[in-house]
Amino acid sequence: MKIAIVAPSSVPFVIGGAEKLWWGLLAEFNRMPGVQVELIKVPSPERNIVELLKSYQTFSTLDLNHFDAVISTKYPAWMVSHPRHILYMQHCLRGLYDTYHLTGLPIEMPSEIRETPELAPLLRLIGPGGHPDQIPIIFEELARLQQVLQTQFEKLFQFPGPLSRALIHALDERATGHSRIKKFAAISHNVKGRQAYFPPGVQVEVIHHPSDLPTFEANGSDCIFTVSRLDNAKRIAMLIKAFRMVKTSVPFLIAGSGPEELELKRLAHGDERIQFLGRLTDQEIIQCYQRALFVPFVPYDEDYGLITVEAMQASRAVLTTKDSGGVNEFVVSGSTGYSVEPTTEALAAAMQAMLDNPEATLQMGALAKAKVAHVTWKNTCEKLYELVSDASKPPNTLSDPPRSIFATNEVRRKILVVSPFRITPPTSGGQNRVYYLYKAMSEVLDITILSLDFPENEAERIEITPYFREVVIPINQELKRLHHNLHGRIKVDCGDVVLIDGIFLHHEFIQELKALSQDSEWVIASHPYLFRAIEAVYRGKVAYDAHNIEQDMKSIVLGPALTGKANPQDPEVPELAKNLLGATSQVENDLLERASMMVACSRTDLTRFESLYKRQPPVCAVAPNGVDIAGIQFVDLVEKFSWQKRLGLNAGKEFVLFSGSWHGPNIRAMNRVVDLATECPDIQFGVMGSICKHPNFQNLPANLLPFGLVSESEKKILLCAASVMLNPMEEGSGTNLKMLEYCAAGGSVISTPFGGRGLTLIPDVEFVTASPDGFSSALRTILNMSIDDRQEMASRARRRVEQDYDWHVCAQTFSEQLRWH
Repeated sequence: MKIAIVAPSSVPFVIGGAEKLWWGLLAEFNRMPGVQVELIKVPSPERNIVELLKSYQTFSTLDLNHFDAVISTKYPAWMVSHPRHILYMQHCLRGLYDTYHLTGLPIEMPSEIRETPELAPLLRLIGPGGHPDQIPIIFEELARLQQVLQTQFEKLFQFPGPLSRALIHALDERATGHSRIKKFAAISHNVKGRQAYFPPGVQVEVIHHPSDLPTFEANGSDCIFTVSRLDNAKRIAMLIKAFRMVKTSVPFLIAGSGPEELELKRLAHGDERIQFLGRLTDQEIIQCYQRALFVPFVPYDEDYGLITVEAMQASRAVLTTKDSGGVNEFVVSGSTGYSVEPTTEALAAAMQAMLDNPEATLQMGALAKAKVAHVTWKNTCEKLYELVSDASKPPNTLSDPPRSIFATNEVRRKILVVSPFRITPPTSGGQNRVYYLYKAMSEVLDITILSLDFPENEAERIEITPYFREVVIPINQELKRLHHNLHGRIKVDCGDVVLIDGIFLHHEFIQELKALSQDSEWVIASHPYLFRAIEAVYRGKVAYDAHNIEQDMKSIVLGPALTGKANPQDPEVPELAKNLLGATSQVENDLLERASMMVACSRTDLTRFESLYKRQPPVCAVAPNGVDIAGIQFVDLVEKFSWQKRLGLNAGKEFVLFSGSWHGPNIRAMNRVVDLATECPDIQFGVMGSICKHPNFQNLPANLLPFGLVSESEKKILLCAASVMLNPMEEGSGTNLKMLEYCAAGGSVISTPFGGRGLTLIPDVEFVTASPDGFSSALRTILNMSIDDRQEMASRARRRVEQDYDWHVCAQTFSEQLRWH
């Protein structure tokens, strides 16, 4: 097999961890029988945005089809298009991703950019829901803009800045999506868990790699040694300050060069124990490792930390900090080294302890060597070769069973999920997410859902599977009264906001929460409204499963109350609604501050959280909304017409369906459906869900049938019969689960661009897009299409949903994060 490792060559050229990875892969692969590998590098300057974009474009046009497979590891090399492309992620352009927040620059586009008319076509192109076919079009548009804007180009595309960030994210997303990358891997769990590095729901294998240094044995312990580029991210200054507090005659040797060198030497001036060695050869570095008692290495959020592996392979303990990222995948504090708080005082104390007890430090070094014994070039290349081989297998067909989360023999971790609503039986979008997501996760975890129910029902424990259950507690009379009084004033449903503080009136729920959380390794807040209760009884690890950005959602729901339109007779309602919105925002902010992990429905939501609250938990991931593929039958159009005839629905013509709960964004969408039915009296429409109970929709057009809240089996029948399905959403948060159910069931789907936000479905290829006012025209267009063309679009949509949105796929990243952490 002939494989190309494709990589950028930095300008000016420097040798770092990336270069050592490529050289190591090249050498080991070429030792394998039947494998021939070439390293292909392209000069890739990135001193400004123009140079960076030119590098991206160069890789996007590179033809490597004379190779059987391609492996890329970092930007912009992954722009290469190849039918067997393996992404072995080192990192994205960090200054526009995980360290962008350190610049203090905004994420959202300022008005100067949004209101520049020349930029409008580009902004549409790089919006959410893009496709790889847009890549050359984006570069054509950029070329046009450079001619039109001239000197203004680099000002508007400030680097780093909000527009350059959005542009690079858009190019990366289109180049590294499912349709372009066949297998995904990462050099560390830290890289795997970073926000927006990988498409939602993909399986990412972590493959550690060694250094290119030859193996060697330690032969002394007369110094402390560290080696790295001398820049701010490596935090050598913190090490120098800490070492100056330590009482010892042992020298501290610092190897490397970089932009901070002069400042670091100034900081160390007067302490003869601190010695700067400059840039060393590999042999000189080995000699320093051999002499060292231990190796301090304290970068901020390092991708991997090759120095850690080098030191441990030399039987040297490593001193690091808790925020050093990938380094902590190997440093077990007190066993293979120490991981301390990122302060000079904590580092100084650890240094002193390691120096005062050298025998114990050397013993930690021996354990460190065992910790990285599996990290060899042979193991790394064998695992990568398995991915290359798997990439040649044919993709799943419509009849393939969904992928299951990988099997495990580990003891199942106990997880408690706290929900403000009951999830069985699942009938609404929120219930479906909690039920099916955590049911899939229960294949490797032991999961209990603690939920609240209507007061007229009984408390019960429902065993769904051996490792998945729901404990249901009905709300008490005090909470019911609070909810009733609030609804009477603001005229919209905000019972969940009542729970923020009102839950403490429910002694039985608090006691059940306390009991169930005692032996749980994680407690997950599904929505933020019960976080205060969690915080009161539980001190362990907390995660936030964010169905929406609740502040945004409540702004929509409370809109009529905030403006006084909901209850004009009560002048205090706007202030009351403002307080409810403030309480929602505060509890969501507090949960984000306390949580160790957050999962959102889309990358767009993660970006919005960061923009809104200026904070994120240490681990952020995407667990997209999904569908129960096995439970939704794909029905072709001819069979749908047969279903319509059996049900008496416009027999043999068309049946158009909308699904929605009684929820703010769905109310506005339902108004659009009513208007559409009025415009098209010759077509049979139907609507299912609790939206049918809303007082505004009790007098519907004769051709719009309200089915109301239906059972799961009734919903499946209606999906089988629907030949066209509507998603006229204009507001909301998260992603629309109804879109996925529609696309899984066959038929034609019409959606607004907003309705398809955050999903990988391709507009006008897998569903028809229309503006809210353009649904009538879009519907007529569909009805004029041939059966074959409609069937092809529906089949593509089903395949996309199978690939990206089966609940097992959606659950995988979240499950792995909970298990690994």
